[in-house]
Amino acid sequence: MFCFRVKRKLYDLVSGELSGKESTGIIAHLKKCPSCRNEQQRLERFLGLVSHQPEPQLKEGFWREFQAELDRKLAERQQQPGFRVSLPRFQPRLNWQPAFAFALVLILFVGLTSLLLQRAPLLLQEARLSKIDSGILDEIIFYEELGEPSVFALLNGADTIEEDIQLLRALNLSL
Repeated sequence: MFCFRVKRKLYDLVSGELSGKESTGIIAHLKKCPSCRNEQQRLERFLGLVSHQPEPQLKEGFWREFQAELDRKLAERQQQPGFRVSLPRFQPRLNWQPAFAFALVLILFVGLTSLLLQRAPLLLQEARLSKIDSGILDEIIFYEELGEPSVFALLNGADTIEEDIQLLRALNLSL
């Protein structure tokens, strides 16, 4: 347990208002922490002194007189020049977690985009080669169906379509 939580619960512990589980945790902390133990002893001494004092007796119309005096002082204060009711201003608490999450997503997005743009020329080149290969294969098949050798076959000395395809695969691997 943290000291600030223990110190906030000390009054409840001393007055016996804590549950068994909470009091066990606080007592275990008090055994280890001299600062909290000192605070507990100070609180027990203070409550011991206060408990011996008699409870003050208020006279019959105390609260009515108190309210009337308070109203009178507020009215006087409002009559003074420059009186202004000042309300506490709302100060929004900044939460940085969404901003950090957004920044992380943005960095990842920019990184992936740059990686893809670096790889794009290679991917486009592979697509062009596959279109060229497809065109050559279509030409080879067309001439094979006609029974004539293709221009590609004549240039490379291949006699059958299988040899042409093997040659294309070898060329594609070497690129």
